[in-house]
Amino acid sequence: MSIQSDHLEQILAHFPEGVFTLNQELAITYANDAFAELLGYGPDELLGTSIDAYLGDHAILEACHTEVVEKGFCNEQKTEFLHRNGQRVHIAKNVQLVEGEDGQSMFVVCVRDLTDIHRLNQALEDHAAKLRVYNDSLTQKVAERTQRLRRQMAYLQAYKTAMDTSAMTLMLDTDLTITDANGMMLTRCGWDLRDLLGQSLFQLWSAESHGLRPKVTATLAESPSWKGVVRYQSRAGQTFYLDTTLAAIYDEHHQVNEYVCIGYDVSALIESTQAMSFRLHNDPLTQLPNRLSLLEAIAADTPEQMGLVLFNVDRFSELNACFGHEAGDEVLRSLALALNDGVGSISGVCQLYKLPVDEFALLVDLQRIAPDFEGRLQDFLQHLPHQRFQLDGQQVNVSVTAGWATTHTAGSKGRQVLSGADMALKRAKAQHKTFLSFDPTLKIEKTYQQNLNWIERLNRGLEEQRFVPFYQPIVDAKTHEVVKYECLLRLKEGDEYVSPGAFLGIAKRLRLYHRLTQTMIDQVFARMQTSSHHFSVNLSIEDIADETMRLWLIQRVETCPDPGRLVLEIVESEGIQNYDTVREFIRAVKAQGVRVALDDFGAGYSNFAYMVQLDVDYLKIDGSIIQGICDNPASKVMTETILAFAHKLGVKTIAEFVSSQAIVDCLNGFAIDELQGFYFGKPSPEPG
Repeated sequence: MSIQSDHLEQILAHFPEGVFTLNQELAITYANDAFAELLGYGPDELLGTSIDAYLGDHAILEACHTEVVEKGFCNEQKTEFLHRNGQRVHIAKNVQLVEGEDGQSMFVVCVRDLTDIHRLNQALEDHAAKLRVYNDSLTQKVAERTQRLRRQMAYLQAYKTAMDTSAMTLMLDTDLTITDANGMMLTRCGWDLRDLLGQSLFQLWSAESHGLRPKVTATLAESPSWKGVVRYQSRAGQTFYLDTTLAAIYDEHHQVNEYVCIGYDVSALIESTQAMSFRLHNDPLTQLPNRLSLLEAIAADTPEQMGLVLFNVDRFSELNACFGHEAGDEVLRSLALALNDGVGSISGVCQLYKLPVDEFALLVDLQRIAPDFEGRLQDFLQHLPHQRFQLDGQQVNVSVTAGWATTHTAGSKGRQVLSGADMALKRAKAQHKTFLSFDPTLKIEKTYQQNLNWIERLNRGLEEQRFVPFYQPIVDAKTHEVVKYECLLRLKEGDEYVSPGAFLGIAKRLRLYHRLTQTMIDQVFARMQTSSHHFSVNLSIEDIADETMRLWLIQRVETCPDPGRLVLEIVESEGIQNYDTVREFIRAVKAQGVRVALDDFGAGYSNFAYMVQLDVDYLKIDGSIIQGICDNPASKVMTETILAFAHKLGVKTIAEFVSSQAIVDCLNGFAIDELQGFYFGKPSPEPG
């Protein structure tokens, strides 16, 4: 059917909403411009086409058709049409069943575009979904935050409990006035809380710690905390030490609201440290300050007018040997009292120190002692031996030797004064004087410096392996053919070689002598691997007496390339004290095939006695006897006696210091086995 009314058609053509009609077969019989534009077509393109081709929801069509048949209309039904470009167009439609001019029923459909509304609804739904998600998330976060806060509160409560049971705490306002205190602090201080409230923190500190107050306030003015060890005083007057921390607590504006004071009791540690420091700085026997205290005193602040006396107890080792160490300790205690009373009374302001073993020191201020201090000190030392000391019911006399130095004589530094007093003491001992003042003209310091120089030279020589053997020939007395070489130590310095007489003494004092012996043994053994000569190496009694060195020698001899070509020559044999040790050593090395000689025989009164006790192979007649063999009848008699004695024991003899043909001629009349001296060869770097 067609719409006949031009007027109606004109209205529908300009109607803002879409209008179209369908016949019974649901074919489009009319479409206004608004509807055609809604679907993206021209009006003519839609005519005759089935509405089914443009529907997005066919179920809606059937529902609407059923409703129209039953009611004659279908209003405000929402559905979707398909746009020409494939997109869905959301609409609301009203359908009316009417009868046309031709008497045929037709469907008049009016549609309203809901796309924008649908888009807004969709956006609202999206926002609503997001709000639901956010709300769920917020709820979860609130729950988590609440749980976290509960855990933190539990942790803080546990921390507070732990603090209350392990630390002493105070709450303070910004003026460091007490506003609260925990039980441990109250118990330790002996105060009730009501007594502490409103009191200053510093009122709990002892007078010793009040000096910290300016530093505490200055620190808290610039930083959020202060830390230090503070001495507190309890209500009963007892003192204790707390490792104290003052920390600021801020408000929401980052302004200091209050302070917390946390203290850990370190009294036991402080007291232990003080006791340890006392033991470290004081002699346990006399309770006097010790050497460390003296060194700290002269290093911390050396007065311009300082003097130092060093005292050494004479023959203290003999006193220990006679009466025992306990008696020796009692003498030191009594002497400490005597020195404190006697020397203190004549020196004014002073401090007595107990140094190691048997020495004392007196540190004095020269500006505050009597003008005749030295004279009065010497008088005291002279009269000290007349003072009796009781030991196990017996009276003994004790004397001391003293060395005195000042900043005027030894130098402006404390160490120089100590060194000067030590030099003076040693010189007084050497000269058997009771008292001696340091005098730079004595050149004692030069000797010390020379010793220090030798220490460096010896150590560097050992490190750089510059100690080497020189070889002096020993010849057969009849044929004058070389039978062996004595190995003599030398220190190589540049192009020169230093003889041992220059350094053996200090090497022994520094306990380097054994290392020199080991160096010689090692080098001679190395030489024996490339040489067929026989060699003689010197050993001192100290080498044999030292157990560690003795065992090293015995084990080293076991590695000798050819023990039958080695002679160990014992020097300083007059110093033998333990013959059993020496005999055992000789037995051990001879069991390996090594031969043994005694050097400088005849120089000591006891030589004949110990030669009988020792199983040696050679006697080397002392050079002082051989040098007088031509002119001194006593030398001849001594030589004849030694030779007769040696031959009866089956021991060979060697004459030393054979320096001329005249001495050789004189010795021809004696039954000497071997000769040695400059006449046959001086020591040289190579044998042969």
